[in-house]
Amino acid sequence: MFIQNTDSPKAVYLLSLSAYDLIYGPEERSDITRLAKMQYPVLTAETWKGHLDVCRHVEVIFSGWGMPKADPAFLDAFPNLKAVFYGAGSIKERLSILIRVIRKKGNCPRA
Repeated sequence: MFIQNTDSPKAVYLLSLSAYDLIYGPEERSDITRLAKMQYPVLTAETWKGHLDVCRHVEVIFSGWGMPKADPAFLDAFPNLKAVFYGAGSIKERLSILIRVIRKKGNCPRA
């Protein structure tokens, strides 16, 4: 039996509902729930702004197709964000923004 670490990061799924069902099946959801404290069932590009109280505590986003653009307003809404796991599709645009955020916060890994 796996016991959840009390220091597990606070997380949300943030993607379209159809992508959620395609990318994160029951087994994946179960594994993720063991590793992270899910803060809300599923946020979408249309609903996340209505849950800013949840967003401000989130450290990890599990995402995929339909993720909102990670623009400055989005990143401001997630001040504790440490990681985004993008389950499918291209992350080219989002990755460049996240790298800038990491550097801005001074968390860029060094050799």
